[in-house]
Amino acid sequence: MKKILLSVLCMLAFQAFAAPYWGEIQKFKQPDGTWVEVKLYGDEFYIRAEGLDGYTVLRDEETNWICYAELSGTGAQLLSTGMHYTGTQANVASLKSDLNLPKHLEMNQAALEAIRSKNNLLMNGNQPINRFQNRAANAPAPPTGKVKGLAIIVDFSDEPGTLQMSDFEAFLNGDNYTAYGNKGSVKEYFSDISGKVLEYENVVYGWYRAPKTFAAYDAMAYAAGAQEILGLALNWIKSKGFDFSTLTINSGKIRAINLMYTGTPPTWSKGMWHHMGEYTKFSANGVSSGDYNCSPAGTPLQLRVVCHENGHMVGEWPDTYKYTTTTGTDGIGAFDVMCNPGEATNPVWPNPYFLSKNGFGQTIDVTTTGANVNDATNSMIFYKYINKSNPAEYFIIHSKKKVLRGSSFPDEGVTIWRVNTAGDNQTTSHEISLVHANNNKDVHTAACYKPGKQEYTDNTTPNAKWLNGTASGLRVWDWGAAGTTMHYKIGNPVTGIPAEELEKQIAVYPNPVLEGTLKVDLSQLQSAKNAVIAIQDAQGKIIYKKEVAPNGVVTIETDSFINGMYFIHLYADDYSVNYKVIKQ
Repeated sequence: MKKILLSVLCMLAFQAFAAPYWGEIQKFKQPDGTWVEVKLYGDEFYIRAEGLDGYTVLRDEETNWICYAELSGTGAQLLSTGMHYTGTQANVASLKSDLNLPKHLEMNQAALEAIRSKNNLLMNGNQPINRFQNRAANAPAPPTGKVKGLAIIVDFSDEPGTLQMSDFEAFLNGDNYTAYGNKGSVKEYFSDISGKVLEYENVVYGWYRAPKTFAAYDAMAYAAGAQEILGLALNWIKSKGFDFSTLTINSGKIRAINLMYTGTPPTWSKGMWHHMGEYTKFSANGVSSGDYNCSPAGTPLQLRVVCHENGHMVGEWPDTYKYTTTTGTDGIGAFDVMCNPGEATNPVWPNPYFLSKNGFGQTIDVTTTGANVNDATNSMIFYKYINKSNPAEYFIIHSKKKVLRGSSFPDEGVTIWRVNTAGDNQTTSHEISLVHANNNKDVHTAACYKPGKQEYTDNTTPNAKWLNGTASGLRVWDWGAAGTTMHYKIGNPVTGIPAEELEKQIAVYPNPVLEGTLKVDLSQLQSAKNAVIAIQDAQGKIIYKKEVAPNGVVTIETDSFINGMYFIHLYADDYSVNYKVIKQ
């Protein structure tokens, strides 16, 4: 038996990602020139590989063959058995089922945590791995409006770049971007998931030719080569007279740096492997460098990893996937780009808690009233039900459908999220968790509430009780199908104006809207508080919002509305109701 590299695999055929892997299949080359396919699990801090037959595999550092693995006696190392792995999807006979080895082998948690901590120290210094968790209450809010990052494109004499700068400009900042199958550019992704509140663009510099070969940088310690290149490239940009203070700054540091370079790192979690880290050794124009993300500068350019890592830098969102299994399952999967981003070319939305916290979309408090919801699925409307005894704890309710940015969702219907702002997803007390209708947090394909599912209350399984076991009084029920609209009801049997009664007090007409004017009649509304009227289009984007007095008739000009379906939401602190109208 031969001790193997704990960083696992080398000789990658495809581009590597720093965002989490959930069993994605990639090809690797064996020493005899043949190719095999393996599944990858982990992230930039540690990766485990399995053959397509479920047995753990690794790269034997003495022979350079990918071999089946076994555990050391202490469980602290993976060891090579010397048996070559030959598996491919095209050749079922190449897969094994009779090995005298357990499947899905993994080192013990202490060994994994030691590896992760060591690699994090190399990338982030003394910063914790999940340094975006539990943002300080007095910290500046993440930005909205125009946000400007910096992108640096690097190549090497032994790995020359082949793309044009226009390719990177389009990938990062383009409109209607579709190259390599991507659903939009990085800018378009953040515009979509923010309800057009965030306009994120990058200033692009390149090509910068690094002075050493890619192989030389890869021979350095993990992340050392990338950070050396980053320092050199920033000084190169400085020599061109660029004013770094024109970028978006966070506490004196450049908020987001995207370092993209050619070359395929030959070994996981080592050398030039793509990752996210912090580099603070450069300063100019009164600001310094800070967080950076490494990603491939070859084809195919893909959104998945760049959007996940910029979710950290721009959104200040923590990872919601688990770094170890000692604190249970993440219970979220591909319902959140910060857990499992989903498709490489079309990452999913962040969870609705992160969106709401950053001021994206519209959050409606239904604690004392409930709501009769008729929303566009995947809308930017979030319903919040708060624990009055502990405002740090609440539910967020949001409907989802497998379309647009949700095409990778494991399920569709109504999602119910538990929030504990004092929590941490790397502990057993999560900051954000998804209630699963099937009561199984490992099976995301049946997580949503939909027709045929029971209602959600204090007395169901799973239940709506607060974390301390007291009753919340929340009731969510009357599920509609996940079509272009989604119907359901949120109620509290004790307080608030019943949605059915509220609907009798408000009139919305004409419907359909044939001319240019829509009227909302509030003359019969029995409330002393001002109301807010918000209108969203069929894609869930808010196109009109106004606070109005609870009397008289509100006139809304619709000449700028294109023909189609719209949703009107009327709400205040103690009531909420929804209407669907058609513009013809």
